[in-house]
Amino acid sequence: MSFNLFFEDEFNFTFNAIKRVVISGDNYEDRLKVAIAADIFSFSPTIYESNSRGISMNIYESLVRPNKFLQLQPQLALSWGLREDGLTWDFKLRGDVKFHDGSLFDADDVIASIKLASESEGSQVKTLLTNIDSYQKIDDKLIRIKTKTPDVVFPRKIGVVLIFPSEKVSEINAGNPIGTGPYKFYKHTKEQSIALEVNENYWGIQPKYKNVIFYILKDKFDRLNALKGGVIDILLNVPPSYTQEIEQAGYEVKVRPGLETNFLFFNFNDSDIQNKNVRIAISHIIDKKSLSNLGESFLKPIYQFVPTGILGYNADISGYEFDKLLAQSLARDNLQKGRKMNLVLSDRMLLFGNELKKNFALIGIELNIVSVPDNQLIDEIKKGESQLYFIGWRFELGDVGDFLGEVIHSRDDFAKWGKLNFTGFKDNELDRLIEESFSTLDFNKRTGLLKHIMAKIVEDYVLGIPLFESKIIYAHAPRIKWEPRMDTYFLASEVK
Repeated sequence: MSFNLFFEDEFNFTFNAIKRVVISGDNYEDRLKVAIAADIFSFSPTIYESNSRGISMNIYESLVRPNKFLQLQPQLALSWGLREDGLTWDFKLRGDVKFHDGSLFDADDVIASIKLASESEGSQVKTLLTNIDSYQKIDDKLIRIKTKTPDVVFPRKIGVVLIFPSEKVSEINAGNPIGTGPYKFYKHTKEQSIALEVNENYWGIQPKYKNVIFYILKDKFDRLNALKGGVIDILLNVPPSYTQEIEQAGYEVKVRPGLETNFLFFNFNDSDIQNKNVRIAISHIIDKKSLSNLGESFLKPIYQFVPTGILGYNADISGYEFDKLLAQSLARDNLQKGRKMNLVLSDRMLLFGNELKKNFALIGIELNIVSVPDNQLIDEIKKGESQLYFIGWRFELGDVGDFLGEVIHSRDDFAKWGKLNFTGFKDNELDRLIEESFSTLDFNKRTGLLKHIMAKIVEDYVLGIPLFESKIIYAHAPRIKWEPRMDTYFLASEVK
């Protein structure tokens, strides 16, 4: 065992004292220390919250998983393919794989994991699996899954299912993570640290570091000083204002685009919003650069709903720039003076809401901000009482398809299209194009189709207003050899 005894030793820093978890009996060079800003919500494989998921992905594995550039790679599935009916997928499973408890991996484990992910009440990933019509074990090393409608993105969707041993469902539900990954769970001290140890029976390449400790340091000054003081090797989510200080201290700083975009969506049930010129006027009055500046260089203005680097991004889209005079002219001709509108947003986005309020006032719109907690946002939007919604989308699959199918396509409860379309917008031609994109196997043809759809929803239909995408900043000690992933997850096995 790499971990023998845990004890605490305090290190005093300028702003606060943090507690360092020290491992007795292991080699310093074998230990990787990482700072995170918050404790995890759960070790459950069905949790999709990014912080919890990021830790769990070091423990669990999937049938397939994107590499750091979002290219899909085999993991517990050796290969996969689509049958002639265009609906049925076969996944051939890897052999000689053991779980952390020593049990052998087989098709029964995949079946149990899909069942929990797609059917359990608390699953946060089941919205990505609603297109599954049936799944079955053909033999110990072959799984067959049939979808309700054609879905070329399905292999990426099934990749969100983290695999656990079928006979350990109760333990998994109790928060005891058992996977096949390169690291296995060792200890969780709430609000302090999470410790992992290497899986010496891992089927793949053994990681460089035998032990990994995630320090939970909520205060950003503590995280900075922990890095500069040598307590940690890697700092995730660095505040932009610290980058120069970190670099001057001799540490490496790396910046990567995030996968999340934020935007305004229109409620097309409102008579004024149905007027395209009104939507264009609102698009021109929003100062995206000023909004992005509120994010301390974390944010970058965008002009389409998908971030750069995601399949479906269209470099030819110019979008709508801030143009006060044009916006005011369109508003005068198409809006009643003193028009009142409601904007629904999360409490966390209130700062942006107040800035938008100033923008809307420039064209005579009195914007009322309706702010609610994150867990009430969807319910508030469903009421349909507001003209605008401030929402975000994380393109973790590396493909715009799920966004188009769930948010843009009109609602069709039978076929499970448009599950998150609460805007009241419907266009038969756009629906047809989106459905075609899910059945188009030719990569170049599908890429062109997705770009065409993106141009239509941004420029022709003006369904909403893209605002900004996020940027993620990392820092690490010079001895660390590591390149951050595009999906922003931290996998300790990728550190050299």
